[in-house]
Amino acid sequence: SLKKKMILPEDCIREILEQLSEDKRTLYSCLITNRTYCQFVVPILWRNPWPTFNSLTNELERIYWKILGKTIIKCLTLETKQKLS
Repeated sequence: SLKKKMILPEDCIREILEQLSEDKRTLYSCLITNRTYCQFVVPILWRNPWPTFNSLTNELERIYWKILGKTIIKCLTLETKQKLS
């Protein structure tokens, strides 16, 4: 017997992820699901990159700020990075 994969259209995936826009923990999990999910989740997360602290555990909060800090630093010019060090 042939097993058929059920594939959701991208519009449906996008809409589901939009409905989860307030659930940051779930969105972070979706980031590593596959490339399509990641492409849809990143813009949702960047709409408001500042976390609601009471919704994050201390470990998640630490990881979040580490990733956000590295991302911001990568965007700085070399001159600015030199001034900071």
